Amino acid sequence: MSEQKFRKESDLLGELNVPADALYGVQTQRGINNYHISRKTMSMYPDFIKAIAYVKLAAVQTNHTLGVINDEIAGAISQACRELIDGQWHENFPIDMMQTISIACQMITVTAVRVPTMSIPQPSVWPSST
Repeated sequence: MSEQKFRKESDLLGELNVPADALYGVQTQRGINNYHISRKTMSMYPDFIKAIAYVKLAAVQTNHTLGVINDEIAGAISQACRELIDGQWHENFPIDMMQTISIACQMITVTAVRVPTMSIPQPSVWPSST
C-alpha cells in the first residue's frame, strides 16, 4: 500500500498539507477539514457543478469583452469551465454540499485555473438605485 503524498500550500492562516494530485488548493482543503455537515460532497451533484461553471463562463466572457481579462486568462478559465460543463474533473469536488452557506469554497474549487490578482476598473458613476 503506497503512502499518500502531499504538497505544502499556505494562505493567511498558515501552511496546510494538500494531496499532491489534487487540483484544488489550500482554501478547499480547509473546507474539507473543517466542514463535515451533511457528508454529501459537491461531486455527488454534477448539475450543481455545471451550473456554477456556466455562471463562471458567463462572467469570464463578460469581463473579457469589457477588456478586464486578457485573451490568455479568459481562454484558460473558459476551457476549464467547458471541461466542467462536459462532466470532467467532478471527482475533484470533495467539499461538503451544505457548505454552500459559505459559497466561497465552492467558487474557489470551481476555478481550477489560478488567476493572478487583477485590478478591475470601477465605473466613475454608479447607476441610481431609484
